[in-house]
Amino acid sequence: PSSTAQGNYYILYFADYPNSISETNENNNINASSITVTSSSKDLSVVTSSANPSTIAFGSTSSVSFAVLNQSYQATSTSLGFYLSTDSLWDASDTYLSFVSTSSIGANSLYSSSSTVTIPSSTTPGNYFILSYVDYTNSIVETNETNNVKALPVAITTPVIDLVIQ
Repeated sequence: PSSTAQGNYYILYFADYPNSISETNENNNINASSITVTSSSKDLSVVTSSANPSTIAFGSTSSVSFAVLNQSYQATSTSLGFYLSTDSLWDASDTYLSFVSTSSIGANSLYSSSSTVTIPSSTTPGNYFILSYVDYTNSIVETNETNNVKALPVAITTPVIDLVIQ
């Protein structure tokens, strides 16, 4: 049953369960097999994240590399949202940058990739975080929803302008 707790159990097999047949030995009608019940729950987390470059002029791009760990017993695909934030925690005031969809991530497997993000031209120079947020649309019910964001410190600068007369 779906309400069964995780753990080790036995499946019992009975021959002549209702004892309707008279036998010379009634003590050999049971056999057992051990099984392990595991959770079908899912848990995704961003385990690594890096930006190249990590000092970015506003209006410019950076390549964000990431790795997502699927800590469950079943494969799943998801999407990863990228946000610009003044702190390391995601909230609704953070600036959405882009997203990327993953292919199927195998059970207890790691998915690594990268995506290009553009820092909005209206960003004030300073220290920020690029947040890599797995399952940012909350479309997957997970056993732990608090490990979905990885914060990456970056510095946002004013672009260098160099005019050349030829």
